[in-house]
Amino acid sequence: MLRDASVVNMLGRKLAARVRQMTEQRTLLGLPNVSQRVCCQLWSLVDDGAEGNGIPHKLPAISNPPTHQEIAIMLNVSRETVTRVFQKLQNQKVVQRAGPASLLITDMTALKQLAEGSKEL
Repeated sequence: MLRDASVVNMLGRKLAARVRQMTEQRTLLGLPNVSQRVCCQLWSLVDDGAEGNGIPHKLPAISNPPTHQEIAIMLNVSRETVTRVFQKLQNQKVVQRAGPASLLITDMTALKQLAEGSKEL
């Protein structure tokens, strides 16, 4: 540690990032509304450059999205519950499947409002 401060700095940054990630996940699990949990999880999975990617008419997407079962495990809910939330999101045209490798977010504003709890499904 004393000989190479850059290694300690790098480890500290990685540890801090991991603590932030775990705190975010714990906060997410504390949400009482299940549909809000699912929307928050989707919001966190959206590609970082999705909103301001500079490409006109390109919808934000989640590349290689987790399955409903994987999302259910992440959020400590049943797969059926996640499927019901996805059906509501698709009916309201908030998300759209683009094959098994991509999930398009057709209405980022609505997803954000659902995730923040200012709008109900």
